[in-house]
Amino acid sequence: MVAITLMEETIVSRGLISPEQFYNMVAISESTPGPIGVNMATYIGYDLHGMPGAIITSIGEILPSLICILIILQFHQKLSFNLKTI
Repeated sequence: MVAITLMEETIVSRGLISPEQFYNMVAISESTPGPIGVNMATYIGYDLHGMPGAIITSIGEILPSLICILIILQFHQKLSFNLKTI
């Protein structure tokens, strides 16, 4: 939910879309299945640049979390292995 506020500050303040368009996007993103942040990013990317924009913004929304999870997984696997040997 914090990401929505950040998106609003960034996108609306730069004049890319109007506040009314943004609130409509929030309503539509909440009504579609899936995480609202990804839905918002996809919708905004599509609205601004079509399908390539939707793909790029979706990847940009998902990739940081995916990288963090993969890093945590590596540490977890090393920690789990070390605990088994004790």
